[in-house]
Amino acid sequence: MPAGRGYGRPGPRGIAIDVPLSQAEIASLVGGAEASVHRVFTDLRQRGLLSVGYRRLVVHDLEALQAMALEEEK
Repeated sequence: MPAGRGYGRPGPRGIAIDVPLSQAEIASLVGGAEASVHRVFTDLRQRGLLSVGYRRLVVHDLEALQAMALEEEK
């Protein structure tokens, strides 16, 4: 998870990452639909792994997020 380590700032709630992109712009960058990005962010919020604010993400549990990403690769 290079973004969390390279760009994030540790804080009391987790690793805060300023993202100067909207969800539509993120979708465009990854070649997906904005609705898909919204669904993924919603799922991660519900799992307690991530908070999403205006152009900011807070990763609450980096290890769990990494494990989830590795599981998805299988």
